[in-house]
Amino acid sequence: MVSIPSMITGLKMVWTVSRHYNTDERMAPLMEMIAETLVKRIKDEIKLSHILAIDFNIAYRLVTEAREVLLSWSENYFRMRKKIEENGSDHRWEFDRKALFSKTDYISEICGNLLEII
Repeated sequence: MVSIPSMITGLKMVWTVSRHYNTDERMAPLMEMIAETLVKRIKDEIKLSHILAIDFNIAYRLVTEAREVLLSWSENYFRMRKKIEENGSDHRWEFDRKALFSKTDYISEICGNLLEII
């Protein structure tokens, strides 16, 4: 999970210095692809049948870590967005929140529900 803040910082750097990714039209698909990848990876790793079949402590840890990764994605994005706004730049992160967070928030909610079940 340490990599999410570093990734967001790296994305900001790419957005700032890249000639290709310095527009919202180019950066948004990259950010959306990252969100999709996070969701796919967690859906591949957290299968209900597997979670219910393994040791409670391991299942709880896996689901907790998955949820924390998804929460970290949105928390770090909004933290960086606020930082960019506070710097007074006219160039801001105004990406489609639904595209970036609807699936990650949904899967995070499912992980929270799984934690209640297990």
